[in-house]
Amino acid sequence: MPQKSQQRKYVSRGEARREEAEQELCSLGNQDQIKEKKLHNKEAVDDKEQLYKEVLRSRKEERSKWKEHKKNTEKPLESSPVEVKVSTENKKSPLVAKEDEDLQTEQLDQPKLETADVKRLQDLEQMNKTLQEEKALLKKEKKEMQAKMENLERQNQDLEMKKDLIEEELANLQQGGRAFREVPKETRRVIMELREANKEI
Repeated sequence: MPQKSQQRKYVSRGEARREEAEQELCSLGNQDQIKEKKLHNKEAVDDKEQLYKEVLRSRKEERSKWKEHKKNTEKPLESSPVEVKVSTENKKSPLVAKEDEDLQTEQLDQPKLETADVKRLQDLEQMNKTLQEEKALLKKEKKEMQAKMENLERQNQDLEMKKDLIEEELANLQQGGRAFREVPKETRRVIMELREANKEI
């Protein structure tokens, strides 16, 4: 009688181990999540690259416009031909007087324009510096993302191998040949590693 009672105890323990192995096997069904995470990471990198290209194109257009503006402002002022009416009193005609007034106003405003051009150039240089920093940061993020994706790929391969190992162990338990024994320590170690891997993911 004691022997039968002991046999029931071993069977119950074996069933519990088998159920635990089945649960761990079910927990390996996160491979779709890993693939989805890898796809999401790739899309994030592509979006950042596209944004960087758009910003770079915009900066180039701004710089080109500024250079054209500076080139035009540096040209010598040329007076357009005007009709001059000379009176006997040697007074300037209204057209000539208006041109002189505009020229004088433009000469007075020239320092302000040059100051604005310098400020514009400084802003463009700062924007270019910021753009270069963003480019370096994007390159670093892309490198880190690539390393992370490679790490996920290795984890996925490890999970595949461990899944095969647990499936084989579970098959042996279901056949009954090892139903009265403890689950090997190696299998328990694999299960613990799988739990840790799932937490990290």
